[in-house]
Amino acid sequence: MTGLLFLIFSLNSFSSDEIISLDDPQFIKRRREASSDQIRRKEVYIYSDKNEWKTKIQKMVQEKLIDTKQNIKQKFNYYEVKEEISFLKLVFLLFRDLDKSKSLKGLNPEIRSDKEILNIGVQIKYIPPLYLPVWPPDGKPYLIKKGDTLSLLAMRLYGTIHRQGELEEKNRVLIKDPDIIYENFTIYY
Repeated sequence: MTGLLFLIFSLNSFSSDEIISLDDPQFIKRRREASSDQIRRKEVYIYSDKNEWKTKIQKMVQEKLIDTKQNIKQKFNYYEVKEEISFLKLVFLLFRDLDKSKSLKGLNPEIRSDKEILNIGVQIKYIPPLYLPVWPPDGKPYLIKKGDTLSLLAMRLYGTIHRQGELEEKNRVLIKDPDIIYENFTIYY
């Protein structure tokens, strides 16, 4: 099944927030002309046909998640830290995507570092994601230690480095780049 990707965004060269196909030649031309700071990405939706996204937008308008100008309303949630946790672990807990750390720090300027430990009682402001990947996967847990690499873990857990790809695939929500794994995170094998 082929999917169409639509994006709600603000781009100075467009007159207002619009929903358009990313393969639209007009979008491609204007995107090339715009600098990255002129674009403010708001949300991405993947749909199998052109009518499905219209139905979704209409439903979101009815539910007051977006207004009739198709601007997403920022509905903030607050997470209260119940036990000491690193900022990166909290990012993964809330979003299942460590790339969201920058946007979460933007909403919480008191956080200065990805490695910062958050104390009990701290309130973290965030915009809840529309979708959370399933985590944890089936399998046995392993806590990543300082100095671990995927090839070392594949050798230790499976007895061969040739199963590193299997380890990556099983933990693809956490492992975006096989050369970067984070100490004190748990992976499954």
